Amino acid sequence: MYRTIGSFSEYLLVEQDEPFVERYRKQAEDWLLNDFSGLELFISLDLVAIALSMAEIYRGVVFE
Repeated sequence: MYRTIGSFSEYLLVEQDEPFVERYRKQAEDWLLNDFSGLELFISLDLVAIALSMAEIYRGVVFE
């Protein structure tokens, strides 16, 4: 249901067991998915004009 909100245009799903993030961006008719895997990558968020470091997202997390 949240995907039907007009102003809702971008979100992240963050994996807790490994450095992996899914970014969903609203397109004209559908949602675009981009996957990010590894601590060396950056994720840009268009709506707020920032780039998140995967290393910063997972700072303090110890993977087994």
